[in-house]
Amino acid sequence: MISRPVVIKYDLEEQPVTFDCAYYLANVAMLVRSAGFHSFAIWIKNRAFRNMSVRDQAMHVDEKQWRLENLIIPVCHRLIGCQSIVICEDRPFQNAIVFPDDVKNISIGYTAAATGELFKATDISPIQFNSSNWAKSKITSQFGGNGSKFVSLTIRQSRYFEHRNTDIEIIPELVEFFDKAGKKLIVIPDSEGSQNLDYALKNLDVKIALQASYSLDLRLALYQFCSINIGPSNGPVAMSFLTKNVNMLQFDQLKSDHTGQGVIKGWELTNGFAVGGNYPWIENGSRLCWDDLVSSNVIKHVKIYEDSVS
Repeated sequence: MISRPVVIKYDLEEQPVTFDCAYYLANVAMLVRSAGFHSFAIWIKNRAFRNMSVRDQAMHVDEKQWRLENLIIPVCHRLIGCQSIVICEDRPFQNAIVFPDDVKNISIGYTAAATGELFKATDISPIQFNSSNWAKSKITSQFGGNGSKFVSLTIRQSRYFEHRNTDIEIIPELVEFFDKAGKKLIVIPDSEGSQNLDYALKNLDVKIALQASYSLDLRLALYQFCSINIGPSNGPVAMSFLTKNVNMLQFDQLKSDHTGQGVIKGWELTNGFAVGGNYPWIENGSRLCWDDLVSSNVIKHVKIYEDSVS
């Protein structure tokens, strides 16, 4: 019996060129595994880019192409089971089983609400991403073998929805707090604003993981290496909740209304549970903190986390 190729389709005309792609890909991968398959190709259908959301319409096509090459494709590579990536307009393998197209009566979205529903229906974990062994070894070599002594802080500095950006004034107090606890802070800049950090942090005993801001593989490996990770409500941090062996404390959940129905209602619609809850599939110590990303809140939640795992 000749086996048919298994393909996950990511259609750029229907799906975003943002980190939301991680949730879509994890959702389809859960469906693939529920059908008994564990390896697959990813077909990125590139007939056109989506032009639906406010961000879609504000984004120049050149930036969308850059995001395809530097965001979407790296996310695909980190999906466990991905054997190859094909970019073309038409179906690449005529006899392939294409997910989700060839699955009847199923609609796959890119929200965490869809992820939770699939988790409930399939009992398959949405934790579908991992860094490469090379990235893990590079991070260990760069920072030393003991990740328990390090904490990462992800910075958001985007020109889209600037009210969600991180105030870098929190960093000195966090450096002092973690230094007293015998830990070192590693700051991961936003690739859109990394140049702003050098001057602001020049007199602090803090490490800047510039490579991790541009390499998704290294970023995920760094998240896996550190004992605790702290971050805002942004794409890479959201993806960490789908990644193996990451302890992430996420803040700033209620800074945006993505649905036009109010922040709280919008959260519940896109995530599938009430404000104050947590993703139902979470492993390790990751959690949503439901506080603004300011130093006092970070210190409070780090202490709560450490008490819970001690």
